[in-house]
Amino acid sequence: MNNQISSWSIIKVFFQSFAFYNSIEKNFKEKIKASNLDSANKSIQQFESIIQFLDTKDIALLRDKYLVDLRQLAHAEFRSRKKMERFDIYISEIFHEVSILKEQKYILEHYFQRKDQINPEEFNQMINQTYELFETKMEHIKILFNNAKGRLEEILPAYRNDDFILRTLYLEGSKLL
Repeated sequence: MNNQISSWSIIKVFFQSFAFYNSIEKNFKEKIKASNLDSANKSIQQFESIIQFLDTKDIALLRDKYLVDLRQLAHAEFRSRKKMERFDIYISEIFHEVSILKEQKYILEHYFQRKDQINPEEFNQMINQTYELFETKMEHIKILFNNAKGRLEEILPAYRNDDFILRTLYLEGSKLL
């Protein structure tokens, strides 16, 4: 039964974390679109709003609540096997990419507090690079989540005869999926 609970937890926490990430990404893209921020029309004033584009609390919640648990569950389930499991690797990669986003956001906030002490050209270059990093990382995390979802969908048929997982999926699946 413990293995069944662990397997169900992987499924549940994965889809919860993916949904939470999708809401963060959607919010990020909507804020960029609303601000008319693009590579053709960049200014420091426009980039100052990037601080609000990614909410540090949401990124921390995604990492510390969902991804820490998911990574531990995936490690426990798959690391004892002889062959490396791609799902486990995708989850580890997602965790690290989200951690990079969180740290980069923290660093950016630090520089914004001291922007008057930094050469304006260097500051503008740093802002441009950070913006591009955010866009790139967000897209890469989305790809990793989709890859992990695809791999999980390949794994799921192994549970087709598992009464516990099927029953739990029937009861909770509609709000989870």
